[in-house]
Amino acid sequence: MQPQPVESRWGSQTEPTLARPLLNHRLVPSFRRICPRILPLWLGLLLVACQGPSTSGPPDELLAIGLKAYDSEDLSTASTMFSAVRQKHPESAQDEQASIMFAETKRRQRYGGSAFKAYKDFATRYPNSRYAVMAAEGEYHLGNAYYDKTLWGFLFFKPDPVVGAQVMEHMQVHYRNHSLAQEALMDTGEFFLKKKKWEGARTYFKQLLAEYPRSRHVLRARFQFSRAVWEMSEGSDYDERLVLQSKRGFRDFKGAVRAAGKEVEMEKQITSADQFLAKIDEQLAKKQYRIGRFYERTKAPTSALHYYRYCLTEYPDTKAAKKCAKRIRPVEAKIAERNQPQEQPAVPADKEAA
Repeated sequence: MQPQPVESRWGSQTEPTLARPLLNHRLVPSFRRICPRILPLWLGLLLVACQGPSTSGPPDELLAIGLKAYDSEDLSTASTMFSAVRQKHPESAQDEQASIMFAETKRRQRYGGSAFKAYKDFATRYPNSRYAVMAAEGEYHLGNAYYDKTLWGFLFFKPDPVVGAQVMEHMQVHYRNHSLAQEALMDTGEFFLKKKKWEGARTYFKQLLAEYPRSRHVLRARFQFSRAVWEMSEGSDYDERLVLQSKRGFRDFKGAVRAAGKEVEMEKQITSADQFLAKIDEQLAKKQYRIGRFYERTKAPTSALHYYRYCLTEYPDTKAAKKCAKRIRPVEAKIAERNQPQEQPAVPADKEAA
């Protein structure tokens, strides 16, 4: 088709052809011949890159590659190598080290669920492992990571104190003799205390005091245990047994501090314990005052006097004791009035003579 002339204000011009080639026609055949040969090569290189390192070979070589990758912060390759040893050579001598390193790698990759599962599998298969210290420390750090969201950098990860407590409990059960076992109980108890989960905090502090009586955390655990019990008694379901248990706990704490000679070191806790004891005494004294008022209103002054005097004796420094002191005299007057002999009415003289 021949191009047609077009009239315009610039004069007669020839209309351009739409099928004009963008490349030199001499280069097009060469490109078409080379492209089918280069494209498969590119695809092959891309496929090899996506497949990652080879996982075939003896277990000692796979373990060596994994350890080298772990040291160089190539955690993805390390995880692949350690997993290959566990899956393909579970009975080999390298499986023990590969198992603990796989758990450590998953923890450092911040895959909490996979790491906890790997730690549990390692503890089950190798209860007396030479890598027990590494496992205990790893589980301890993993449990704390579940308590503190700032240790995790992924938006999809949410701190879960329940899972954290499970990790700490698993660590404490399987590595009881490790120094971090008591740290796990203390950290878990204080985390629950911070979240106002009083019953959970009491459970872990009680376990720490029972299983590790010589722990360096004993004094603080006594204080926190008493505090958790007190907070439990403040709930909607009032239980005086918890109040009395908390009072005994704070008194024992103060006695233990004096016995250990750490009054200066734990001055802040001692002051807090005195404040809690004052609150407890005020609450118990208030109860005695209310009972006394009840008996006074129901015309039982003897019983009311008993409770007023008991409040003054046991809780002399409370506000309720001052109220009881004001009620004692009126009640004693009522009792004296009731105990006075009744005068016999006078008999008329005429009836007396008859």
